Amino acid sequence: MSWIPENLPAICATEPNGSSCSSSQILFLAFVANLFSDSRDKSHKQNAEPKEYDFIVVGGGTAGCVVTNRLSKIKSWKVLLLEQGIEEPQVVEVPAFIGLLPGSNIMHKYDIQPDTIACKMQPCSVSRGKVLGGSSSVGDMLYARGNRVDFDDWEKMGCTGWSYEEVLPYFKYSEDNLDKDIIEENPEYHATGGYQSVQKFPYTDVNTKIAIEAFQELGYKLTDPNGETQLGVSNAQWTIKNGVRVSTNAGFIRPIRNKRSNLFIKTGAHVTRVIIDPETKQALGVEYKYDGKSEIAYAKKEVIISAGTIESPKLLMLSGIGPKEILEKHNIDLIQDLPVGRNMHTHIEIGKLDFSFRNKNYSTLTTLEEMKQDVLRYLKTHAGPDSTRGLSAAMAFVKTKFEKNENAPDIKIEFHPDELPYQPSVYYDSFSVTVILLTPKIRGYVTLNDTYPISGNPAIFTGNLAAESDIDALIEGIHEVLKLADTKIFNDSGYEINKVPIQACQEFEFGNDDYFKCMIPQYAAFTSDYVGTCKMGTRDSGAVVDPRLKVYGVNGMRVIDASNMPAVVRGNPIVATIMIAEKGGEMIKEDWKINNCRR
Repeated sequence: MSWIPENLPAICATEPNGSSCSSSQILFLAFVANLFSDSRDKSHKQNAEPKEYDFIVVGGGTAGCVVTNRLSKIKSWKVLLLEQGIEEPQVVEVPAFIGLLPGSNIMHKYDIQPDTIACKMQPCSVSRGKVLGGSSSVGDMLYARGNRVDFDDWEKMGCTGWSYEEVLPYFKYSEDNLDKDIIEENPEYHATGGYQSVQKFPYTDVNTKIAIEAFQELGYKLTDPNGETQLGVSNAQWTIKNGVRVSTNAGFIRPIRNKRSNLFIKTGAHVTRVIIDPETKQALGVEYKYDGKSEIAYAKKEVIISAGTIESPKLLMLSGIGPKEILEKHNIDLIQDLPVGRNMHTHIEIGKLDFSFRNKNYSTLTTLEEMKQDVLRYLKTHAGPDSTRGLSAAMAFVKTKFEKNENAPDIKIEFHPDELPYQPSVYYDSFSVTVILLTPKIRGYVTLNDTYPISGNPAIFTGNLAAESDIDALIEGIHEVLKLADTKIFNDSGYEINKVPIQACQEFEFGNDDYFKCMIPQYAAFTSDYVGTCKMGTRDSGAVVDPRLKVYGVNGMRVIDASNMPAVVRGNPIVATIMIAEKGGEMIKEDWKINNCRR
Protein backbone atom coordinates (compact mmCIF):
# COMPACT_ATOMS: atom_id res chain seq x y z
CA MET A 1 0.00 0.00 0.00
CA SER A 2 1.19 3.54 -0.80
CA TRP A 3 0.83 6.83 1.05
CA ILE A 4 -2.66 8.32 0.76
CA PRO A 5 -2.83 11.98 1.85
CA GLU A 6 -5.78 13.47 3.61
CA ASN A 7 -8.72 14.13 1.28
CA LEU A 8 -8.20 17.87 0.96
CA PRO A 9 -10.98 18.57 -1.58
CA ALA A 10 -13.50 16.90 0.77
CA ILE A 11 -12.23 18.97 3.70
CA CYS A 12 -12.40 22.15 1.64
CA ALA A 13 -16.01 21.37 0.74
CA THR A 14 -16.94 21.49 4.42
CA GLU A 15 -15.39 24.93 4.94
CA PRO A 16 -17.54 28.06 4.60
CA ASN A 17 -16.95 29.17 1.01
CA GLY A 18 -13.76 27.07 1.01
CA SER A 19 -12.25 29.80 3.18
CA SER A 20 -9.18 27.86 4.34
CA CYS A 21 -8.46 26.14 1.03
CA SER A 22 -7.00 27.13 -2.29
CA SER A 23 -6.49 25.44 -5.63
CA SER A 24 -2.72 25.74 -5.18
CA GLN A 25 -2.89 23.67 -1.98
CA ILE A 26 -4.85 20.90 -3.70
CA LEU A 27 -2.57 20.93 -6.74
CA PHE A 28 0.59 20.90 -4.65
CA LEU A 29 -0.62 17.98 -2.52
CA ALA A 30 -1.46 16.02 -5.68
CA PHE A 31 1.98 16.85 -7.10
CA VAL A 32 3.72 15.54 -3.98
CA ALA A 33 1.55 12.42 -3.80
CA ASN A 34 2.46 11.55 -7.38
CA LEU A 35 6.19 11.75 -6.62
CA PHE A 36 6.57 10.49 -3.05
CA SER A 37 3.79 7.98 -2.26
CA ASP A 38 5.67 4.76 -2.86
CA SER A 39 8.02 3.05 -0.41
CA ARG A 40 11.68 2.24 -0.93
CA ASP A 41 10.97 -1.06 0.83
CA LYS A 42 8.20 -2.39 -1.40
CA SER A 43 10.54 -4.78 -3.24
CA HIS A 44 12.05 -6.39 -0.16
CA LYS A 45 12.22 -10.17 0.01
CA GLN A 46 10.39 -12.08 2.73
CA ASN A 47 12.13 -15.02 4.34
CA ALA A 48 10.28 -18.32 4.68
CA GLU A 49 8.49 -18.31 8.03
CA PRO A 50 9.51 -20.79 10.72
CA LYS A 51 7.00 -22.58 12.95
CA GLU A 52 8.35 -20.79 16.02
CA TYR A 53 10.40 -17.69 16.72
CA ASP A 54 12.82 -16.90 19.49
CA PHE A 55 11.53 -13.33 19.89
CA ILE A 56 8.43 -11.54 18.70
CA VAL A 57 8.52 -7.74 18.65
CA VAL A 58 5.08 -6.13 18.59
CA GLY A 59 5.23 -2.68 17.00
CA GLY A 60 7.66 -1.52 14.32
CA GLY A 61 7.84 2.05 15.56
CA THR A 62 10.63 4.10 17.08
CA ALA A 63 11.64 1.44 19.64
CA GLY A 64 10.57 -1.70 17.82
CA CYS A 65 12.87 -1.13 14.85
CA VAL A 66 15.85 -0.62 17.16
CA VAL A 67 15.14 -3.69 19.29
CA THR A 68 14.59 -5.82 16.18
CA ASN A 69 17.92 -4.75 14.73
CA ARG A 70 19.84 -5.60 17.91
CA LEU A 71 18.17 -8.97 18.52
CA SER A 72 18.44 -10.17 14.92
CA LYS A 73 22.18 -9.53 15.04
CA ILE A 74 22.40 -12.88 16.86
CA LYS A 75 22.27 -15.28 13.91
CA SER A 76 20.84 -18.17 15.92
CA TRP A 77 17.83 -16.12 17.03
CA LYS A 78 14.76 -15.99 14.79
CA VAL A 79 13.07 -12.59 15.24
CA LEU A 80 9.59 -11.59 14.05
CA LEU A 81 8.58 -7.91 13.85
CA LEU A 82 4.84 -7.17 13.54
CA GLU A 83 3.73 -3.66 12.54
CA GLN A 84 0.11 -2.58 12.13
CA GLY A 85 0.90 0.18 9.63
CA ILE A 86 2.24 0.14 6.09
CA GLU A 87 5.76 0.28 4.68
CA GLU A 88 7.37 3.70 5.07
CA PRO A 89 6.62 5.93 2.04
CA GLN A 90 9.17 8.35 0.62
CA VAL A 91 7.08 11.40 1.53
CA VAL A 92 8.25 11.14 5.15
CA GLU A 93 11.87 11.66 4.08
CA VAL A 94 11.41 15.31 3.14
CA PRO A 95 11.78 17.52 6.25
CA ALA A 96 9.57 20.30 4.90
CA PHE A 97 6.70 17.88 4.23
CA ILE A 98 6.00 17.19 7.92
CA GLY A 99 2.81 19.28 7.70
CA LEU A 100 1.47 17.13 4.84
CA LEU A 101 1.34 13.94 6.92
CA PRO A 102 -1.50 14.49 9.47
CA GLY A 103 -4.77 12.93 8.37
CA SER A 104 -3.07 10.53 5.97
CA ASN A 105 -3.08 6.74 6.13
CA ILE A 106 0.26 6.63 7.99
CA MET A 107 -1.09 8.54 10.98
CA HIS A 108 -3.13 7.04 13.80
CA LYS A 109 -5.62 9.57 15.16
CA TYR A 110 -6.78 9.06 18.73
CA ASP A 111 -9.68 10.96 20.24
CA ILE A 112 -9.09 12.57 23.61
CA GLN A 113 -11.89 12.67 26.13
CA PRO A 114 -13.44 16.17 26.41
CA ASP A 115 -12.98 18.61 29.27
CA THR A 116 -9.20 18.58 29.10
CA ILE A 117 -6.85 21.39 28.13
CA ALA A 118 -6.13 19.67 24.83
CA CYS A 119 -9.75 20.26 23.79
CA LYS A 120 -10.18 23.97 24.51
CA MET A 121 -9.20 25.61 21.25
CA GLN A 122 -8.25 22.78 18.87
CA PRO A 123 -9.37 19.34 17.64
CA CYS A 124 -9.60 16.97 20.56
CA SER A 125 -7.20 14.31 19.32
CA VAL A 126 -3.60 13.20 19.20
CA SER A 127 -1.81 11.67 16.21
CA ARG A 128 0.94 9.05 16.22
CA GLY A 129 2.72 7.18 13.47
CA LYS A 130 1.01 4.15 11.91
CA VAL A 131 3.85 3.04 9.66
CA LEU A 132 7.08 1.08 9.82
CA GLY A 133 9.25 3.55 11.73
CA GLY A 134 6.30 4.83 13.77
CA SER A 135 6.52 8.36 15.10
CA SER A 136 10.21 8.55 14.17
CA SER A 137 8.87 8.58 10.58
CA VAL A 138 6.17 11.22 10.98
CA GLY A 139 6.99 13.26 14.09
CA ASP A 140 9.44 15.93 15.12
CA MET A 141 12.97 15.11 13.94
CA LEU A 142 14.61 17.16 16.70
CA TYR A 143 17.64 15.46 18.22
CA ALA A 144 17.42 16.50 21.88
CA ARG A 145 18.12 13.74 24.38
CA GLY A 146 17.03 15.46 27.58
CA ASN A 147 18.95 16.71 30.59
CA ARG A 148 21.34 14.88 32.88
CA VAL A 149 18.88 15.55 35.73
CA ASP A 150 16.11 13.63 33.95
CA PHE A 151 17.91 10.31 34.04
CA ASP A 152 19.42 10.82 37.47
CA ASP A 153 15.85 11.41 38.68
CA TRP A 154 14.75 8.18 37.01
CA GLU A 155 17.29 6.31 39.09
CA LYS A 156 16.07 8.06 42.24
CA MET A 157 12.56 6.83 41.36
CA GLY A 158 13.76 3.24 41.48
CA CYS A 159 15.05 2.77 37.93
CA THR A 160 18.38 1.23 38.90
CA GLY A 161 20.91 1.41 36.08
CA TRP A 162 19.26 4.36 34.32
CA SER A 163 21.30 7.30 35.64
CA TYR A 164 22.76 9.74 33.13
CA GLU A 165 26.23 8.22 33.26
CA GLU A 166 24.71 4.79 32.62
CA VAL A 167 22.47 5.80 29.69
CA LEU A 168 24.92 8.14 27.90
CA PRO A 169 26.78 5.21 26.28
CA TYR A 170 23.51 4.04 24.71
CA PHE A 171 22.78 7.46 23.22
CA LYS A 172 26.25 7.37 21.71
CA TYR A 173 25.86 3.74 20.64
CA SER A 174 23.09 4.71 18.20
CA GLU A 175 24.57 7.97 17.03
CA ASP A 176 26.24 8.80 13.75
CA ASN A 177 26.81 12.52 14.18
CA LEU A 178 27.68 14.13 10.86
CA ASP A 179 28.51 17.65 12.13
CA LYS A 180 32.25 17.85 12.73
CA ASP A 181 31.99 21.03 14.79
CA ILE A 182 29.65 19.33 17.28
CA ILE A 183 31.97 16.34 17.60
CA GLU A 184 35.01 18.56 18.13
CA GLU A 185 33.34 20.79 20.74
CA ASN A 186 31.86 17.96 22.85
CA PRO A 187 33.64 14.71 21.88
CA GLU A 188 32.77 12.93 25.14
CA TYR A 189 29.04 13.39 24.44
CA HIS A 190 28.85 12.33 20.80
CA ALA A 191 29.83 9.49 18.50
CA THR A 192 29.93 8.43 14.87
CA GLY A 193 29.28 5.11 13.23
CA GLY A 194 25.85 4.27 14.72
CA TYR A 195 22.68 3.53 12.80
CA GLN A 196 20.98 6.85 13.71
CA SER A 197 22.20 9.76 11.61
CA VAL A 198 22.22 13.19 13.30
CA GLN A 199 22.89 16.51 11.58
CA LYS A 200 21.92 20.16 11.28
CA PHE A 201 19.70 21.13 8.38
CA PRO A 202 21.78 21.87 5.28
CA TYR A 203 19.74 25.00 4.49
CA THR A 204 19.24 27.90 6.93
CA ASP A 205 16.87 30.72 6.02
CA VAL A 206 17.48 34.32 7.05
CA ASN A 207 14.80 34.33 9.76
CA THR A 208 16.41 31.39 11.56
CA LYS A 209 19.67 33.33 11.77
CA ILE A 210 17.83 36.40 13.09
CA ALA A 211 16.02 34.37 15.77
CA ILE A 212 19.30 32.90 17.03
CA GLU A 213 20.96 36.31 17.09
CA ALA A 214 18.02 37.75 19.04
CA PHE A 215 18.52 35.19 21.81
CA GLN A 216 22.22 35.97 21.83
CA GLU A 217 21.36 39.67 22.16
CA LEU A 218 19.46 38.74 25.32
CA GLY A 219 22.55 36.99 26.70
CA TYR A 220 21.85 33.37 25.75
CA LYS A 221 24.93 31.44 24.70
CA LEU A 222 25.04 29.34 21.56
CA THR A 223 25.11 25.76 22.82
CA ASP A 224 24.88 22.10 21.93
CA PRO A 225 21.86 20.98 24.02
CA ASN A 226 23.15 17.39 23.96
CA GLY A 227 26.55 18.39 25.30
CA GLU A 228 27.84 19.78 28.57
CA THR A 229 25.23 22.55 28.87
CA GLN A 230 21.66 22.27 27.64
CA LEU A 231 20.74 25.84 28.60
CA GLY A 232 21.05 28.35 25.76
CA VAL A 233 20.10 28.83 22.11
CA SER A 234 20.98 26.52 19.25
CA ASN A 235 20.71 25.88 15.56
CA ALA A 236 19.36 22.44 16.38
CA GLN A 237 20.41 19.04 15.16
CA TRP A 238 17.89 16.61 13.68
CA THR A 239 17.57 12.94 12.82
CA ILE A 240 18.52 13.51 9.20
CA LYS A 241 21.34 12.76 6.78
CA ASN A 242 22.17 15.23 4.03
CA GLY A 243 18.69 16.73 4.01
CA VAL A 244 16.78 13.42 4.33
CA ARG A 245 14.89 12.23 7.43
CA VAL A 246 16.36 9.07 8.94
CA SER A 247 13.64 7.24 10.85
CA THR A 248 14.45 4.15 12.89
CA ASN A 249 13.12 2.14 9.94
CA ALA A 250 15.50 3.87 7.54
CA GLY A 251 18.39 3.74 10.00
CA PHE A 252 18.01 0.40 11.80
CA ILE A 253 15.88 -1.84 9.55
CA ARG A 254 16.49 -0.94 5.90
CA PRO A 255 20.28 -1.61 6.00
CA ILE A 256 19.78 -5.15 7.39
CA ARG A 257 16.42 -6.19 5.99
CA ASN A 258 17.57 -8.27 3.03
CA LYS A 259 20.79 -9.38 4.69
CA ARG A 260 19.65 -11.30 7.79
CA SER A 261 17.91 -14.59 7.06
CA ASN A 262 16.76 -14.82 10.69
CA LEU A 263 14.72 -11.59 10.43
CA PHE A 264 11.01 -11.68 9.57
CA ILE A 265 8.87 -8.55 9.14
CA LYS A 266 5.13 -8.23 8.56
CA THR A 267 3.41 -4.91 8.00
CA GLY A 268 -0.37 -4.63 8.15
CA ALA A 269 -0.31 -7.01 11.13
CA HIS A 270 -2.58 -5.99 14.01
CA VAL A 271 -1.75 -7.83 17.24
CA THR A 272 -4.87 -8.32 19.39
CA ARG A 273 -3.55 -10.36 22.31
CA VAL A 274 -0.44 -11.79 23.89
CA ILE A 275 -1.01 -15.47 24.67
CA ILE A 276 -0.08 -16.09 28.32
CA ASP A 277 -0.31 -19.38 30.22
CA PRO A 278 -2.60 -18.55 33.19
CA GLU A 279 -0.86 -21.11 35.43
CA THR A 280 2.81 -20.40 34.77
CA LYS A 281 2.21 -16.80 33.63
CA GLN A 282 4.59 -17.42 30.73
CA ALA A 283 4.14 -15.41 27.52
CA LEU A 284 3.87 -17.97 24.72
CA GLY A 285 3.18 -15.87 21.64
CA VAL A 286 0.68 -13.48 20.05
CA GLU A 287 -2.60 -13.50 18.15
CA TYR A 288 -2.83 -11.06 15.25
CA LYS A 289 -4.89 -10.12 12.22
CA TYR A 290 -3.05 -10.29 8.91
CA ASP A 291 -4.37 -10.14 5.36
CA GLY A 292 -7.92 -10.62 6.63
CA LYS A 293 -7.11 -13.74 8.63
CA SER A 294 -6.38 -14.56 12.27
CA GLU A 295 -2.85 -15.78 12.86
CA ILE A 296 -0.84 -17.04 15.85
CA ALA A 297 2.92 -16.75 16.25
CA TYR A 298 4.81 -18.47 19.06
CA ALA A 299 7.94 -17.23 20.83
CA LYS A 300 10.40 -19.60 22.54
CA LYS A 301 12.11 -16.87 24.55
CA GLU A 302 10.25 -13.55 24.86
CA VAL A 303 7.49 -11.33 23.52
CA ILE A 304 8.60 -7.69 23.35
CA ILE A 305 5.84 -5.04 23.36
CA SER A 306 6.96 -1.89 21.55
CA ALA A 307 3.60 -0.57 20.40
CA GLY A 308 3.95 2.87 22.01
CA THR A 309 2.51 4.83 24.90
CA ILE A 310 -1.10 4.43 23.74
CA GLU A 311 -1.17 0.99 22.10
CA SER A 312 1.15 -0.87 24.51
CA PRO A 313 -1.14 -0.46 27.56
CA LYS A 314 -4.14 -1.38 25.43
CA LEU A 315 -2.47 -4.61 24.34
CA LEU A 316 -1.42 -5.46 27.89
CA MET A 317 -4.96 -4.98 29.16
CA LEU A 318 -6.42 -7.10 26.35
CA SER A 319 -3.91 -9.78 27.37
CA GLY A 320 -5.04 -9.81 31.00
CA ILE A 321 -2.45 -7.43 32.45
CA GLY A 322 -3.83 -4.25 33.96
CA PRO A 323 -6.05 -2.77 36.65
CA LYS A 324 -8.29 -5.53 38.01
CA GLU A 325 -11.45 -3.42 37.93
CA ILE A 326 -10.93 -2.53 34.24
CA LEU A 327 -10.36 -6.13 33.18
CA GLU A 328 -13.36 -7.38 35.14
CA LYS A 329 -15.51 -4.70 33.52
CA HIS A 330 -14.60 -6.08 30.09
CA ASN A 331 -14.73 -9.77 31.10
CA ILE A 332 -11.02 -10.26 30.51
CA ASP A 333 -9.37 -13.00 32.56
CA LEU A 334 -6.91 -11.44 34.97
CA ILE A 335 -3.28 -12.54 34.60
CA GLN A 336 -1.65 -9.75 36.61
CA ASP A 337 -3.13 -6.76 38.45
CA LEU A 338 -0.90 -3.80 37.51
CA PRO A 339 -1.50 -0.01 37.06
CA VAL A 340 -1.25 -0.23 33.28
CA GLY A 341 -2.25 2.97 31.49
CA ARG A 342 -1.61 5.31 34.43
CA ASN A 343 1.01 8.08 34.59
CA MET A 344 0.28 9.26 31.03
CA HIS A 345 1.78 12.71 30.38
CA THR A 346 3.75 14.89 27.99
CA HIS A 347 4.97 18.46 27.61
CA ILE A 348 2.54 21.42 27.71
CA GLU A 349 2.74 24.17 25.11
CA ILE A 350 1.38 27.68 24.58
CA GLY A 351 1.53 28.88 21.00
CA LYS A 352 -0.57 32.05 20.73
CA LEU A 353 2.38 34.45 20.41
CA ASP A 354 2.21 35.67 16.83
CA PHE A 355 4.69 37.75 14.84
CA SER A 356 4.25 39.30 11.42
CA PHE A 357 6.72 41.07 9.13
CA ARG A 358 6.57 44.79 8.59
CA ASN A 359 9.46 44.30 6.19
CA LYS A 360 8.19 41.88 3.55
CA ASN A 361 11.76 41.14 2.44
CA TYR A 362 11.77 38.49 5.16
CA SER A 363 8.71 36.70 3.80
CA THR A 364 9.48 33.36 2.16
CA LEU A 365 6.11 32.93 0.44
CA THR A 366 6.34 31.96 -3.20
CA THR A 367 4.26 30.72 -6.13
CA LEU A 368 2.99 27.20 -6.78
CA GLU A 369 5.37 26.80 -9.71
CA GLU A 370 8.36 27.86 -7.64
CA MET A 371 7.36 25.40 -4.89
CA LYS A 372 7.26 22.65 -7.49
CA GLN A 373 10.70 23.65 -8.75
CA ASP A 374 12.02 23.49 -5.18
CA VAL A 375 10.65 19.94 -4.92
CA LEU A 376 12.32 18.91 -8.17
CA ARG A 377 15.55 20.48 -6.96
CA TYR A 378 15.27 18.50 -3.73
CA LEU A 379 14.79 15.26 -5.66
CA LYS A 380 18.07 15.87 -7.48
CA THR A 381 20.20 17.34 -4.69
CA HIS A 382 18.43 16.89 -1.31
CA ALA A 383 19.14 20.60 -0.87
CA GLY A 384 17.16 23.83 -0.86
CA PRO A 385 14.16 24.89 1.26
CA ASP A 386 12.59 21.43 1.36
CA SER A 387 15.65 20.02 3.14
CA THR A 388 14.75 21.97 6.28
CA ARG A 389 11.88 22.97 8.54
CA GLY A 390 12.67 26.64 8.13
CA LEU A 391 12.47 28.80 11.22
CA SER A 392 11.91 25.74 13.44
CA ALA A 393 15.67 25.13 13.43
CA ALA A 394 16.12 27.91 16.01
CA MET A 395 15.25 27.07 19.62
CA ALA A 396 16.28 27.81 23.18
CA PHE A 397 16.23 25.91 26.46
CA VAL A 398 15.42 28.30 29.31
CA LYS A 399 15.56 28.04 33.10
CA THR A 400 12.96 30.01 35.05
CA LYS A 401 13.10 30.87 38.73
CA PHE A 402 10.78 27.93 39.39
CA GLU A 403 13.35 25.32 38.32
CA LYS A 404 15.39 24.14 41.30
CA ASN A 405 18.15 22.41 39.33
CA GLU A 406 20.86 24.92 38.46
CA ASN A 407 21.81 23.51 35.04
CA ALA A 408 18.42 22.23 33.90
CA PRO A 409 15.76 24.01 31.83
CA ASP A 410 12.05 23.89 32.54
CA ILE A 411 11.05 25.80 29.39
CA LYS A 412 11.80 25.35 25.71
CA ILE A 413 11.09 28.15 23.23
CA GLU A 414 10.43 27.16 19.61
CA PHE A 415 9.65 29.06 16.42
CA HIS A 416 6.98 27.83 14.04
CA PRO A 417 6.34 29.27 10.57
CA ASP A 418 2.69 30.03 9.93
CA GLU A 419 2.65 28.11 6.67
CA LEU A 420 -0.52 27.42 4.74
CA PRO A 421 -2.02 24.02 5.57
CA TYR A 422 -0.86 21.20 3.26
CA GLN A 423 2.12 23.17 2.03
CA PRO A 424 5.80 22.91 3.08
CA SER A 425 6.73 24.57 6.36
CA VAL A 426 9.35 26.77 4.73
CA TYR A 427 7.00 29.22 2.99
CA TYR A 428 5.57 31.85 5.33
CA ASP A 429 5.12 35.57 5.97
CA SER A 430 4.43 35.31 9.70
CA PHE A 431 5.42 33.01 12.52
CA SER A 432 4.47 32.05 16.05
CA VAL A 433 6.68 31.43 19.05
CA THR A 434 5.74 28.48 21.23
CA VAL A 435 6.55 28.21 24.92
CA ILE A 436 6.81 24.58 26.09
CA LEU A 437 6.77 23.45 29.71
CA LEU A 438 9.22 20.56 29.98
CA THR A 439 8.38 19.50 33.54
CA PRO A 440 4.57 19.21 33.75
CA LYS A 441 2.82 17.98 36.87
CA ILE A 442 -0.30 16.88 34.98
CA ARG A 443 -0.92 13.13 34.80
CA GLY A 444 -3.64 11.41 32.82
CA TYR A 445 -4.40 7.84 31.85
CA VAL A 446 -5.41 5.57 28.98
CA THR A 447 -7.90 2.73 29.27
CA LEU A 448 -9.94 0.39 27.07
CA ASN A 449 -12.74 1.59 24.85
CA ASP A 450 -16.01 0.76 26.60
CA THR A 451 -17.86 -0.11 23.40
CA TYR A 452 -15.13 -1.68 21.26
CA PRO A 453 -12.25 -2.70 23.53
CA ILE A 454 -10.44 -4.70 20.84
CA SER A 455 -11.10 -2.86 17.59
CA GLY A 456 -11.73 0.62 18.99
CA ASN A 457 -9.16 3.21 19.95
CA PRO A 458 -8.45 3.31 23.69
CA ALA A 459 -10.03 6.05 25.78
CA ILE A 460 -7.55 8.81 26.64
CA PHE A 461 -7.93 11.10 29.63
CA THR A 462 -5.14 13.68 29.59
CA GLY A 463 -6.00 15.64 32.73
CA ASN A 464 -6.24 19.39 33.22
CA LEU A 465 -3.85 22.24 33.88
CA ALA A 466 -4.27 22.66 37.63
CA ALA A 467 -0.84 23.18 39.18
CA GLU A 468 -0.20 26.88 39.78
CA SER A 469 3.55 26.32 39.42
CA ASP A 470 3.02 25.02 35.86
CA ILE A 471 1.13 28.19 34.94
CA ASP A 472 3.73 30.41 36.59
CA ALA A 473 6.58 28.76 34.70
CA LEU A 474 4.73 29.16 31.39
CA ILE A 475 4.21 32.86 32.14
CA GLU A 476 7.94 33.25 32.77
CA GLY A 477 8.61 31.67 29.39
CA ILE A 478 6.15 34.02 27.71
CA HIS A 479 7.96 37.00 29.20
CA GLU A 480 11.17 35.75 27.56
CA VAL A 481 9.35 35.84 24.23
CA LEU A 482 8.23 39.42 24.91
CA LYS A 483 11.88 40.31 25.51
CA LEU A 484 12.68 38.88 22.08
CA ALA A 485 10.08 41.22 20.60
CA ASP A 486 12.01 44.17 22.03
CA THR A 487 15.45 43.16 20.76
CA LYS A 488 17.18 45.46 18.30
CA ILE A 489 17.55 42.77 15.66
CA PHE A 490 13.83 41.88 15.75
CA ASN A 491 12.88 45.53 15.40
CA ASP A 492 15.45 46.24 12.70
CA SER A 493 14.16 43.22 10.78
CA GLY A 494 10.58 44.44 10.95
CA TYR A 495 9.19 41.73 13.22
CA GLU A 496 6.04 42.87 15.00
CA ILE A 497 4.23 40.91 17.72
CA ASN A 498 0.46 40.84 17.77
CA LYS A 499 -0.59 42.52 21.05
CA VAL A 500 -4.35 42.31 20.55
CA PRO A 501 -5.83 40.38 23.50
CA ILE A 502 -7.75 37.24 22.67
CA GLN A 503 -11.51 37.66 22.87
CA ALA A 504 -11.91 35.67 26.09
CA CYS A 505 -9.38 37.87 27.93
CA GLN A 506 -10.10 41.36 26.60
CA GLU A 507 -10.69 42.68 30.09
CA PHE A 508 -6.95 42.39 30.74
CA GLU A 509 -4.10 44.32 29.16
CA PHE A 510 -1.87 42.29 26.87
CA GLY A 511 1.48 41.61 28.51
CA ASN A 512 0.61 41.52 32.20
CA ASP A 513 0.42 38.35 34.27
CA ASP A 514 -3.35 38.53 34.76
CA TYR A 515 -3.79 38.47 30.98
CA PHE A 516 -1.58 35.41 30.59
CA LYS A 517 -3.28 33.61 33.49
CA CYS A 518 -6.50 34.09 31.54
CA MET A 519 -4.97 33.19 28.16
CA ILE A 520 -3.02 30.06 29.11
CA PRO A 521 -6.02 27.84 29.97
CA GLN A 522 -7.59 28.89 26.67
CA TYR A 523 -4.59 28.01 24.50
CA ALA A 524 -2.65 25.41 26.46
CA ALA A 525 -2.18 22.16 24.57
CA PHE A 526 -0.29 18.91 24.94
CA THR A 527 2.53 17.94 22.63
CA SER A 528 2.02 14.58 20.94
CA ASP A 529 4.91 12.67 22.52
CA TYR A 530 3.10 11.02 25.43
CA VAL A 531 5.05 8.78 27.81
CA GLY A 532 4.68 6.82 31.05
CA THR A 533 1.75 4.40 30.68
CA CYS A 534 3.86 1.28 31.33
CA LYS A 535 6.04 2.97 33.89
CA MET A 536 9.43 1.57 34.85
CA GLY A 537 10.46 1.39 38.50
CA THR A 538 9.92 -0.54 41.69
CA ARG A 539 6.71 -2.49 42.16
CA ASP A 540 5.65 -0.36 45.13
CA SER A 541 6.04 2.85 43.13
CA GLY A 542 3.17 2.03 40.78
CA ALA A 543 5.43 0.64 38.06
CA VAL A 544 4.40 -1.86 35.39
CA VAL A 545 7.90 -3.02 34.42
CA ASP A 546 11.06 -3.46 36.44
CA PRO A 547 14.37 -1.71 35.62
CA ARG A 548 15.16 -4.50 33.16
CA LEU A 549 11.86 -3.71 31.43
CA LYS A 550 10.25 -7.05 32.37
CA VAL A 551 6.54 -6.97 33.11
CA TYR A 552 6.00 -7.59 36.81
CA GLY A 553 4.56 -11.04 37.51
CA VAL A 554 4.78 -12.29 33.91
CA ASN A 555 7.57 -14.41 32.44
CA GLY A 556 9.04 -13.90 28.99
CA MET A 557 7.48 -10.50 28.38
CA ARG A 558 8.93 -6.99 28.32
CA VAL A 559 7.70 -3.56 27.31
CA ILE A 560 10.30 -1.45 25.53
CA ASP A 561 9.16 1.96 24.30
CA ALA A 562 8.28 5.48 25.48
CA SER A 563 5.65 4.10 27.84
CA ASN A 564 8.51 3.03 30.15
CA MET A 565 9.50 6.59 31.08
CA PRO A 566 8.55 7.38 34.69
CA ALA A 567 8.82 11.08 33.82
CA VAL A 568 9.11 12.82 30.46
CA VAL A 569 12.56 14.12 29.52
CA ARG A 570 13.52 17.74 28.86
CA GLY A 571 14.01 17.02 25.19
CA ASN A 572 12.44 14.98 22.41
CA PRO A 573 11.04 11.73 23.89
CA ILE A 574 11.62 9.98 20.55
CA VAL A 575 15.39 10.27 21.04
CA ALA A 576 15.19 8.95 24.61
CA THR A 577 13.01 6.11 23.30
CA ILE A 578 15.79 5.05 20.93
CA MET A 579 18.13 4.95 23.93
CA ILE A 580 15.65 2.84 25.93
CA ALA A 581 15.45 0.39 23.03
CA GLU A 582 19.23 0.20 22.75
CA LYS A 583 19.63 -0.47 26.46
CA GLY A 584 16.67 -2.85 26.48
CA GLY A 585 18.13 -4.85 23.61
CA GLU A 586 21.41 -5.20 25.42
CA MET A 587 19.64 -6.30 28.61
CA ILE A 588 17.88 -9.07 26.70
CA LYS A 589 21.20 -10.33 25.37
CA GLU A 590 22.73 -10.20 28.84
CA ASP A 591 19.83 -12.15 30.32
CA TRP A 592 20.19 -14.83 27.63
CA LYS A 593 23.96 -15.00 28.22
CA ILE A 594 25.02 -13.44 24.94
CA ASN A 595 28.41 -11.72 25.26
CA ASN A 596 30.06 -8.99 23.20
CA CYS A 597 26.77 -7.24 22.52
CA ARG A 598 28.19 -3.93 21.34
CA ARG A 599 29.31 -3.36 17.79
